[in-house]
Amino acid sequence: MTRASSARVVLLAVIACAGVFAVASPAAAEEGEVQPIDLAVAVDESGSLSPADIAQEKAAAAIIALGELSPQSRITVFGFASRGSGKAAIESDRCVLSPGAGAADRETMSQCIQQHINRREGDGSDTDFVAALEQGISVLTDNDRPKLLMLLTDGQLDVRKDSDYGPDADARQQHAIELLRQHVLPTAKQRDVQVWPLGFGSVDQGMLQEFAAGGGRAECADGKEFTPEARIVQDAGGRGCCRRCRRPSPRAAASATRSPTRRPCARAATSRSR
Repeated sequence: MTRASSARVVLLAVIACAGVFAVASPAAAEEGEVQPIDLAVAVDESGSLSPADIAQEKAAAAIIALGELSPQSRITVFGFASRGSGKAAIESDRCVLSPGAGAADRETMSQCIQQHINRREGDGSDTDFVAALEQGISVLTDNDRPKLLMLLTDGQLDVRKDSDYGPDADARQQHAIELLRQHVLPTAKQRDVQVWPLGFGSVDQGMLQEFAAGGGRAECADGKEFTPEARIVQDAGGRGCCRRCRRPSPRAAASATRSPTRRPCARAATSRSR
């Protein structure tokens, strides 16, 4: 299996677990209805990722944004890195697919992702997760549907050059970690924003898992809860990612793209405040 194929299979498993393929209720399952979601995809453009990793991220973002989602879902894709030399950590150009979008809109979305997600070099090419997660949380405003933030990254926090975080490199890193743990992730949890990290390249899996565990939790239609989990592209042959709901295998998730009536996670994953 090629690395691109592996990325696709893992992505589909993650999406299935998160409820993107899920239906709103057991009754809706019988009718084959797909639950609309509010989805943000944050794509790491930092220099710690290779050009090949960025290409994988672009492909992943397109799969997520243009995959087996309800046409009534709202999807926002944006790139991020760090502040430096007048550059903002968050790219000013965002790719947005609104509810009810047609074929022309989807093609525009695909072109937007290819055009505006690019690897940074030099100043502003580090990784600011505080900015990325805050941006993702801020665009997820629809409280009537599940809110998912997918983070495509290598998980390597680096704000050592950003003086806004402190007087020196070590202090800046520590302050960013404190902000993530004490402010950003608690805000995600309070607002029922599920954080689903997907790792590329040389991954800090511990940090990605902390992001997943720190945000909003989800609940299946039968009342069982699960916590989002970080997934790594290289781990394509492993299990699905639901801890307590029915666990779709990557193969089952992949089959959903071929047969819309065969949906893993047939029970819904809906946001629930904790």
